[in-house]
Amino acid sequence: MKFSPRLSPRQHAHGFTLIELIMVIVILGVLSAVALPKFLDMRRDARVAKLQGLEATLKTTAHQLRALCYLQYQHCSDQVPFQTAVPGTTEMPRVVSNGDTIGMYYGWPTAWWGYGPTAGYKDITAGLTLTDFTVAPYVPGSFLRDFQIADAQDPTNCKVSYQLWMPNPSGTARFVLSTSGC
Repeated sequence: MKFSPRLSPRQHAHGFTLIELIMVIVILGVLSAVALPKFLDMRRDARVAKLQGLEATLKTTAHQLRALCYLQYQHCSDQVPFQTAVPGTTEMPRVVSNGDTIGMYYGWPTAWWGYGPTAGYKDITAGLTLTDFTVAPYVPGSFLRDFQIADAQDPTNCKVSYQLWMPNPSGTARFVLSTSGC
């Protein structure tokens, strides 16, 4: 019979003990419980930042189209509504930007595509390049256009709204940010 020599404790340890494995699992569980909500909140923050960027783009586009209207029409004023001819002409208020004819309503780009004598006129969305956003259908009479983030928890409450505050002709366009569903 042959006996093997006795191994010293340093030579014998080749793996983790059960206690060490359990401790690692517990530590990973605690870290994930703390880090996961913060990670999810970062996704929400990214959606909110994306909406804020779109809100700034909408404001810039609306003001640029308004300025273009004043440059193209001597009478592009707050007193010229959408289906009323510009004084001294038979033309409806509109601007041409990048080949698109965009309807104007009291000096602001419309939130709806034209109809009747303004059929074929486009709305403010024609002046935008939209990626990662869904444009909600226009609801007649609402003077409102919603731009939503489709992959949000509740897209109807994760949006930027462009609204012409009408029928008050002295009103301006409104930009409303809704982030409760992001």
